[in-house]
Amino acid sequence: MYAMVLATLGWGAWWLSLFARQFFPALFPGFAVTYWVACVPAAAGLLLAIFTIRARKIWILLAAVPICSNLFLLALPWVLDKGMLEQHDTALPSSTEPTGVNLVD
Repeated sequence: MYAMVLATLGWGAWWLSLFARQFFPALFPGFAVTYWVACVPAAAGLLLAIFTIRARKIWILLAAVPICSNLFLLALPWVLDKGMLEQHDTALPSSTEPTGVNLVD
């Protein structure tokens, strides 16, 4: 149970960071900061999940969910596209060129 709580904290850090990036770009801390904030609970949760496994097969199945969740959280920077991790401009495009649509008939 504690392993999933720690995984939830890590995922919460990522989602909060993505929300800040989209809606409050001035408050966005950057993906490197987000990764290190999420990495600490993910590593602790992964260790807890691994040490939870007992000698029975059912424990492997029960521990597989937090193990996979925490492993994916640790591997997230390598899974994401490089273009998504780069800083992007959130301002609307200001084009003065005509769009090719004639609104006046």
